[in-house]
Amino acid sequence: MLPLLQTHQLSIGYRAKPIMQALELSLFPATVTALLGRNGSGKSTLIKTLAGLHPPLSGSIFITGEAIHSRTSIHWLAQRVSVMLPEPIYAPFMTGYELVALGRTPYTSWTGRLTKHDRQLIAQALEITCATELQHARLEELSDGQRQKLSLARAIAQNTPLLLLDEPLSHLDLANSAILINNLRTYAHSYQKAIVMSLHHIEIALHMADITWVIDQHHHLHVGLPEQLALEGVIHRIFAGSHVHFDLASGHFSFALTGNLIPLPVETNLSSMHLQWLARALAKRHLSLQPTQGASWRISQASQTHFCWQHNQQTGIADMKEMVQMLVRFAEIALKKDFSLTCKPKL
Repeated sequence: MLPLLQTHQLSIGYRAKPIMQALELSLFPATVTALLGRNGSGKSTLIKTLAGLHPPLSGSIFITGEAIHSRTSIHWLAQRVSVMLPEPIYAPFMTGYELVALGRTPYTSWTGRLTKHDRQLIAQALEITCATELQHARLEELSDGQRQKLSLARAIAQNTPLLLLDEPLSHLDLANSAILINNLRTYAHSYQKAIVMSLHHIEIALHMADITWVIDQHHHLHVGLPEQLALEGVIHRIFAGSHVHFDLASGHFSFALTGNLIPLPVETNLSSMHLQWLARALAKRHLSLQPTQGASWRISQASQTHFCWQHNQQTGIADMKEMVQMLVRFAEIALKKDFSLTCKPKL
């Protein structure tokens, strides 16, 4: 299978600031590639360079076997590569449908008249991005996330072999992001498209992408299956830190709070799930739940949402908020220290 895009000794960046050098990349049909990296690592510059929107410092880019350069026809390029950039689109009085229809511009005559085939591709793009209900709305009436869906639909309606998407999910919630990534995977695999998207949803990328390109702190590009790069420690080295931990076993990130936690002895009879959520709530108040047999506080599970507690011959049932308030109040009296959310721990 021949690649839809290939680079040879490609160096990108700016004359005074080279970013990455000697890149040898290939993109094949029916693949979704996630481009990951910290802020300022060069993700946008790489996408713009591959799309022909920014000149490379050196090296070559081949799209469907033909080299692109400064003399490459924009019309020829637009029928092979569609690009979505993160800059918001504000066009007064333009409807969602009219925005998506712009994706058919490389194929229409100077009149801009849409054929039946054009309209079918527009309808398909709206369906893939879950934006059909937005087609008649004016752009100024829509949220950033809704406009982003339409911008993505415009890129899909262009119907090119290669799609380069720069932060296509930046304004979308987690649920919408997961749905769109899944729809894009189906689209790429069904229609033999190669899709590259820069993402900050790292966990979604690890679960959904076929290939990952990861830029490290030294602007080296790591290429491979997301599972392989995780096992090699690439994901941990680049994205984990003093406040973030990457769990290799689950593929999930966890986050550490600053400040020292003071242990709070409690005898518990809770499920691991309830124990974890109670511990999280207390950690935000700088307390560490320490399961201790025979402690003055005894907490068991009353229901999915409530706890049964016993302390100094008193008993009761409390929800999470009430349970945390009682434990914090007890710690404040016992240790003569403020554990409220407004308390500023020493960093």
